[in-house]
Amino acid sequence: MVVTDGLASYPLAIQLIQNKGQFQHCKVIELKDGKVKNQYRRYKNLVENYYSMLKPYYHRTRGFGSFAGAVTFSVLFTLYYNYLHPSDRFNDRPIIQIDGLNYSHPVLSWKGLIEKATRHYWK
Repeated sequence: MVVTDGLASYPLAIQLIQNKGQFQHCKVIELKDGKVKNQYRRYKNLVENYYSMLKPYYHRTRGFGSFAGAVTFSVLFTLYYNYLHPSDRFNDRPIIQIDGLNYSHPVLSWKGLIEKATRHYWK
């Protein structure tokens, strides 16, 4: 399932990646009266929130020199957003909390996350 707003370029992009698998495309469009009659609106809102956080960081890079750089940036930002970024919806705690991380110190938070991921990966 791919949930998008009404931007005209999305159907073409989805069509271009169809050979990698079948996707159901769901447009979430706000109506003129301000109402949205769609069960997937909450997913679109999550993506819009994520993108509003990502956009300022991405614009500072002025693009990526390689695909590997783009992938690295995406993975690290997703880790930050999900595991380290304080969210007001969760009483200034990260969306996904991991026992044993020192959330009071950003560097120690990253260090703990990397150590836990490394231990899990190398099991």
